[in-house]
Amino acid sequence: RTLWGASLREVGPWRRKAIEAFTGPRLVRELGHERVLQTYLNAIYLGNGLYGVERAARHYFGTGVDSLDLGQTAMLVGLTKWPEGYEPRRNPERARERRDVVLRLLATEGLVTEEEAEAAIAAPLRVAPEAPELTGRTYYSAAVLRELRAVVGSDVSQPGLRIHTTIDPVVQEAGEAALSSQLAAIGRGAYGRPLRSADGAPLQGAAVALDPRTGAVRAWVGGRDFTASEFDRVEQARRQVGSLVKPLLVVAALQKGYGILDPVSADTIPIATADGGWLPDDHVTETVLPLREALVRSSNRAAAHLGVGIGLDAVRAVGQSVGIRSDIPLLPSSLVGAFDASLLEMTGAFAVFGNGGMAVSPHLIERVEDRDGTVLWAREPETTTRVVDEDIAFTVLDAMRDVVDRGTGTSIRSSGYLGLAAGKTGTTNEGRDAWFVGLTPD
Repeated sequence: RTLWGASLREVGPWRRKAIEAFTGPRLVRELGHERVLQTYLNAIYLGNGLYGVERAARHYFGTGVDSLDLGQTAMLVGLTKWPEGYEPRRNPERARERRDVVLRLLATEGLVTEEEAEAAIAAPLRVAPEAPELTGRTYYSAAVLRELRAVVGSDVSQPGLRIHTTIDPVVQEAGEAALSSQLAAIGRGAYGRPLRSADGAPLQGAAVALDPRTGAVRAWVGGRDFTASEFDRVEQARRQVGSLVKPLLVVAALQKGYGILDPVSADTIPIATADGGWLPDDHVTETVLPLREALVRSSNRAAAHLGVGIGLDAVRAVGQSVGIRSDIPLLPSSLVGAFDASLLEMTGAFAVFGNGGMAVSPHLIERVEDRDGTVLWAREPETTTRVVDEDIAFTVLDAMRDVVDRGTGTSIRSSGYLGLAAGKTGTTNEGRDAWFVGLTPD
């Protein structure tokens, strides 16, 4: 259930159980126990909007998962059963009791000795102090606090810290205004029928802007209203990416020797899989079209046939190289974006098209000083790593200009923006999620 993402949580309990029973053994067969466990540990929810053991370790203990002791590790394991109920700051006694249960189970299973378990049980439950409030609670200030804890650990509680961030106030204000106005427009039917969330709540969205040359985040808008919902949809939400994966698929194809104008199949013949035939729905009627046109018009069948032809592992390798840390399963459905990732991951990944193929790490903090001006932490100048050939990055960028001018992203033009732009849309089944990641020059 954790690996499947939000789409599985939205179906009924009986159907969910059936899907889990069917897909669980298949995942183990295709990926192996170690890979499934690694993916699970990187995706499991552990309270306070935290997904994955590394992020939880830094939040609760101010250190990475590799530095945790036995008792701390047991507490994190205990959180998986009831993240909010065993939250150690709000419920320290309950968290300690749950930690001790896990330690005794580890000893019973022979994974640790009785002596090791008893020593950890005797130790007090120590967690890092809660991060201090920044002036004005916003999505970006909460994100800064999360990053601050990651870079300086538990020292964030000391008074007088001065945090130099990458946020551009002008871009931030523009991002907040754009998200608010566009969600309102969609809700009232400006682009078709009026839309609302399945539960009747107002639509939600997010926006992030970063400098593709450095990864410095210039704007961070995690939702409509932080006071109504602190859940950050820039970083904490993971949704199916849909057709956003297709530019990465084209990169993999060009790396394998394809030309951008080479014909690719969009045949209606199903692709053979272990469970029979599979073929995604498609709005494109042609059965053969140039690779560039397949990207511009976002052909699902072309993506599926092309990806199977060049190899699923090649597509995943490109995704990982450009900074997608969420798992990309080696399944044909991944070729049309049936895997979850965050908006921050996908925006960072698209930076390679704006900087000539160099990987960047999205970040919010440049420097941290104490009240006396002593530098406690400063970001090291990054040694950029080329992950995509410059010619390939430019070729895909140029194709994505056509996405905006005459492809699936023409709403950018119809909304009044006439400047240079490139990008890619992404939608998931039944329009549950809609994405756009774009690039513009300075």
